[in-house]
Amino acid sequence: MKYAFVVIATMLMSVSVSAQNWADPAHYLLDSLDLNTVGQQDSVLLDGALEQYHAAKHDTTRLRVLLNFSENCQDDKLWIRYTKLAGQMIEQQKGEERSPLVQEVYNRFESRCFSNSGYFEQAYGNTTTALDYYFKALKIAETLEETSALSTVLINIGGTYFFLEDFEGALEYFDRAYGLVEQGDDIDKLSLVINNIAVIYAELDKNHEALRYYKIALDVCESQGNDFGKAM
Repeated sequence: MKYAFVVIATMLMSVSVSAQNWADPAHYLLDSLDLNTVGQQDSVLLDGALEQYHAAKHDTTRLRVLLNFSENCQDDKLWIRYTKLAGQMIEQQKGEERSPLVQEVYNRFESRCFSNSGYFEQAYGNTTTALDYYFKALKIAETLEETSALSTVLINIGGTYFFLEDFEGALEYFDRAYGLVEQGDDIDKLSLVINNIAVIYAELDKNHEALRYYKIALDVCESQGNDFGKAM
């Protein structure tokens, strides 16, 4: 079985090498990007993003374009490279004089870079590195008046602790997220948080609390006609 996989991998590698289509780094902003490895949907998305990037007159617009692409691209090996590029741009410009309003915009972008990088590392099982990125994102997000971004970081940290089977830690961050999302109008996120709290209580053998939160989640979803949350 191992040999068969080695043979298949070798064959695929030889095909891909013979059909490489290297992107122009000046336009695509990356070295060694083989366009033949980019899916059709991501390719359309990338072309549109790059058109906006090169037409932009300000780095804040360029950063927004890069991060929006990263958060909508399906290929994690591709979007993480553009997230890292955005992070490098932010790092290189630190120390520049800016108005408080513009600095806040940069802070928002940096928090998104850290959060996206944490998501990538978590997806590949690198939970320690993921938490390091998430806590960097959290430190910035806590200084911003944007509850949606903050709640997302808290959810990601809680989810990471859950997979580490640190259920008390997971509960702490999901509780914090709950306190934020219950004030907003994102019903999908609210039902996600409440259901996850219920699951955590079940893992802690606190079944009464688990059932209570499942009931809250069901009531929330039924009041909004939200079938997604009811099916969780």
